[in-house]
Amino acid sequence: MRFPSWCGVAAALALLIAPPTASAAITIGEVPPTPGSVTFDTCAEGTYAVTSTAVPPRYEIPGDGVITSWRTFSTVLANVGPERLKVINPFSATRFKVVAVSEYVNAYSTVDNSNTPWPTRIPVSAGDLIGLGVGPVTSTQSMPHCLFNHSSAQWLSKIGVDDPAGDTVLTWGAPPATPSSYRVSVSAVLEPDLDHDGFGDETQDQCQTVAGTENGCPPPPPPVTQPPPAVPPPLATVSALKVSPSSFRAARSGPSVIGAKRKVGTKVSFVLDKDAAVRFTVARSRPGRMTGGRCVAVTSRNRKSPKCTRLVPAPGSFVRPGLAKANTFRFSGRMGARTLKSGKYRLIATPTAGGRTGAPVSTVFNVVG
Repeated sequence: MRFPSWCGVAAALALLIAPPTASAAITIGEVPPTPGSVTFDTCAEGTYAVTSTAVPPRYEIPGDGVITSWRTFSTVLANVGPERLKVINPFSATRFKVVAVSEYVNAYSTVDNSNTPWPTRIPVSAGDLIGLGVGPVTSTQSMPHCLFNHSSAQWLSKIGVDDPAGDTVLTWGAPPATPSSYRVSVSAVLEPDLDHDGFGDETQDQCQTVAGTENGCPPPPPPVTQPPPAVPPPLATVSALKVSPSSFRAARSGPSVIGAKRKVGTKVSFVLDKDAAVRFTVARSRPGRMTGGRCVAVTSRNRKSPKCTRLVPAPGSFVRPGLAKANTFRFSGRMGARTLKSGKYRLIATPTAGGRTGAPVSTVFNVVG
């Protein structure tokens, strides 16, 4: 059977404590009001709990929430044995389970009964009880005083092992000879947990309306990582552009590219570092004069200016597919369906691969009559 729930004892406790709300913590259990209340009997290793009381404060957890701190009697003995808060579920008058435990503490203080609070975080349910666990004491430690005098309380103990939390059903030992004369020195602060994330709403939960594991808040989303910018492939490169012979007679008709056995035109060779389309254009070398930092056509006004050679683009162009190796073709000397006139020219090759245009390279040649 379960002990009376919070609802069953509401009338008796209405003047002392209220159900947990979003803005109010409550204290359950009791510690000795004065050092003189502490019994001289020491507590051996085991579990100690007040199972019922005739008068408040009660040790029963009145509603779901989170225990955020707890207290017990603190002594001036610096080497007192370990103690810890225990939450138990007594489902009969003689049997119980340990629901949760806190870390062990050494309840030492420079002043007796200072009742220093120890922080913890234990989610609990209505109807469970808080108790005190006394851990194993070494040969150099003193056993703690975990009981204090009180006029009304029913308490039980299980001596021998401070059982951890688990599903094991434990049986109480025989109650003391005068069970109504003591209470167990343990109290705890119970805070509401409205979003049920295991963090007390008053002192622990930084996001009271949203459940989360990071101080009561949802973990932050992972940082958005931008993919590195795509690195464009290297530009195609033309090298070793050569015209052989460099002086030749142009064809009178036909396309820019002709068969290799024709007697007119010249052989063009070039090397590509990757497959690419190569556009060929021609510019004719013409005399010029330097005017304003530029090489311009000769006029009567600038004829005495410094001489220079300017390049005049010839109409038309043609494209040759090329492979990543040495490439050759025969150039007829015709551009844009016109035969180049006798003179000095520059053949310009510009590669394109993957939609990207590489740097142009050039070489000179002469068309003879």
